[in-house]
Amino acid sequence: MIVHKQLRLSLAYCLCQPLLDLHIGGSPRSTLRTRPATSILSRLKGKHFASGAKKGDKKGICKVCGSERTNRFASTLLALPDQGKVGRALTTDTFANGSTWQYDGLNIRFRDWPFIHRARLNCLPVNNVKSRWSNSCPKCRHCNSDETLPHVLCHCLRNMPSILRRHNTIVDRIVNAVQSGTITTDQQVRAANSRLRPDIIVEEYNKVLIIDVCCPFDNNAEALRDAEQRKLNKYEGVKQFFVGQGKQCEVFGFVIGALGSWHPTNENVLRQLGMSKRYRSLFRKLCCTDAIQGSTNIYREHLGMTEGSVDADNSE
Repeated sequence: MIVHKQLRLSLAYCLCQPLLDLHIGGSPRSTLRTRPATSILSRLKGKHFASGAKKGDKKGICKVCGSERTNRFASTLLALPDQGKVGRALTTDTFANGSTWQYDGLNIRFRDWPFIHRARLNCLPVNNVKSRWSNSCPKCRHCNSDETLPHVLCHCLRNMPSILRRHNTIVDRIVNAVQSGTITTDQQVRAANSRLRPDIIVEEYNKVLIIDVCCPFDNNAEALRDAEQRKLNKYEGVKQFFVGQGKQCEVFGFVIGALGSWHPTNENVLRQLGMSKRYRSLFRKLCCTDAIQGSTNIYREHLGMTEGSVDADNSE
């Protein structure tokens, strides 16, 4: 019985591995090495029985096999230079906020499902991707830049109104979570003689919080860290102005990836706002799915899709 299950796992691996190894514009590995069921069992036997499971414990053995298979697939995906970059950004989130919607569908629409899974693997038919296996022009259909997915979701000038709406949705969610203090949104600090407009300023007594939201593309975890650092550097002058007035001032970059990655240092903002543990859990998930919804809208509008359209593969 166990051998038959292992054979099925090996078959599943053979079927799924080409999808994981496939780079857009390339081809799967010409040869796939599969391990016989007996070799898999021998490799897992020590792990399984070392954990205290008894011989003949089918449920325990299957659990170990499933975990081993999942880890192998995940390692293969994360090792891919292009299709694994979003996955590497998602792994920094210990709460898995960017993926829990797959189980409960929280704040996710039907149209978001086909978009987000292909977007995270860079399999959407934007011109730069299509040009890898065809003679199509890689240029953006609305400007002269290469039409990559990061360009569509974060940089194309034609999409800026939709990009701003995605940004403002997250700003509004943070504002609604503020429990006390005077809130200022998108306003210059005139006394500081600065033209900068922080997304959110919360003042309470002699304490000032400056929160600025951004949604960079999930190009590895470093992209999220760099985006946060740019926010800290940008508002350092405004921070020093409030410090000079004898106030305690903190600057926070609130970073949500365009494809739903949660930056770990966002936890500092949640603590400063005094959120309960239960609401924090919900808030994280809502912010990630807000970003996914906004990116879906941006992509569909970029391709000129109407409300009745279901799939983007046939859009030009």
